[in-house]
Amino acid sequence: MLLLLKLFHKNKFQKLLAFSLVELLVSLIVISCIASAFAPIITKKVKSSGTTIGGGGSMSIDCAKISPWCLMCKGKECKLCQDHCPEGQFANLKDVETKDEICACLPCNDPTRGFGEGCLVCNTSSCRECQTGYYLVDGMCEKCPIGYYCPDGKNKKPTDPGYIPNTCSLTSTTESCSEGATGQSQCPAGKIAAKNSNNLLTYCKTCTGGTYANPAHSACIDCEKGYYCPESGTDPTPGTKHPCNNGYYCPNPKQTTPTKTPAGTYTPDDSKEHSSYELCTGSNYQPNEAQNACLTCGSGSYISATNSTSGGNTACSTCSDTNCSATGCSGTNCYCPDGTTMQCCSPATFISTDKKTCQAPCPDSQQWNGTACVDKCTGEFYWNGSGCSSRCASSQYWTGSYCAERCTGCSIWNGSTCVEKGDSRCPTGCCSCGASIYSLAIQCCDKINGGPSIKCEYINYKPPTSGCTSCLSGYKYVETNSADDICRSEGHLRVDDHGWYSGYGTCVRN
Repeated sequence: MLLLLKLFHKNKFQKLLAFSLVELLVSLIVISCIASAFAPIITKKVKSSGTTIGGGGSMSIDCAKISPWCLMCKGKECKLCQDHCPEGQFANLKDVETKDEICACLPCNDPTRGFGEGCLVCNTSSCRECQTGYYLVDGMCEKCPIGYYCPDGKNKKPTDPGYIPNTCSLTSTTESCSEGATGQSQCPAGKIAAKNSNNLLTYCKTCTGGTYANPAHSACIDCEKGYYCPESGTDPTPGTKHPCNNGYYCPNPKQTTPTKTPAGTYTPDDSKEHSSYELCTGSNYQPNEAQNACLTCGSGSYISATNSTSGGNTACSTCSDTNCSATGCSGTNCYCPDGTTMQCCSPATFISTDKKTCQAPCPDSQQWNGTACVDKCTGEFYWNGSGCSSRCASSQYWTGSYCAERCTGCSIWNGSTCVEKGDSRCPTGCCSCGASIYSLAIQCCDKINGGPSIKCEYINYKPPTSGCTSCLSGYKYVETNSADDICRSEGHLRVDDHGWYSGYGTCVRN
């Protein structure tokens, strides 16, 4: 029983001891968390104004007066310095001259530290990062040397092929550089990056005539056929290649200037390269060199010359009677239908007036108008065998479809104009007889020996009491009464297509 009691007390003690250790561990954890929670407040207070600590020091002394980076002090002696400085600065815990402990944050490029003027990030013993244009060497910043560029503040790099440091001149034909390059620049068109005596790319060299810079600007290569590469001084863009076109071609490699196309040929203005020219063939021709197109020799003309070297057409001539013999044709028997050659009309009896087509000869009274035979004389005129004559008498005129008398009524044509008709036995104007008025278109009047006015019609008539007269020109006498034929041989006077007469006869038209 006693033994069991002892064992019980022993187990209870062990449990109590274990519980106490657990409680202690939990308490430490809680204290640590509380301390961590209040740490920023304490740190902020210390950093903002400094805190004096015991040991006889005056609590009124501001540690910041000793040094802006002093966190805790005793009297005028700093006991705790700030261990981190702002970016670009480092902690100088000892005076450079006296070697006494001090608190100070100085720029990383401060010359007193000796990290170099390009140092940006550092610690108390070395520079960790330089500004661009510098590189790190054993914890110090060195300026980027000529021939290199330093883009990251840590390393120096040689330029890529076709590039030079951006502190070197792109236009100088020799090296013209300064240290501290932050990047690289590609050489301009027509130039390649060239090396200095240290085998570093430091300047741009222009490619010679007949060559051009490759796309990487790292080498000059020969100009290909179809292109020309001008020399320096002869072109604003030496060292570049240009396509040969627009009247030029380049048959050889390494050409410095393009070649003109000869007469009878051309190259188009198409911005493409041409190592040969195009021929002007068929009805096309070109009389000049350095041309970008052919001319057209149209219908009525023919190709009359070619280039003996190139074979292209160089001349176009007009088809004419004078050069028909060149094809063995007669003077009017040749024509040029399509602008290529001069040909003979077939059959040989055909002729060509316009030199574009052939046609059968026209009759004498007609002529060729380009498409058909048409009358030489039209309208009022007719062909008389040698020329055109009028269809109308001089006393007539052409109305557009027939001839009409120029003079009508009481007038008659006298050879040059119309004059009034009349007769000594008729009243003046032959327009009226007393109270009677007669139309001169079909009849006239007579007043002879004081006799009465007589209406005389064209065929039916009433003879006068006496007297005879002759028929007018164009009329003849016709006997009407043989028993009383007084004026048989003389006829009668005719006025305005009507007969005046005596006896028993009348005047009629021949």
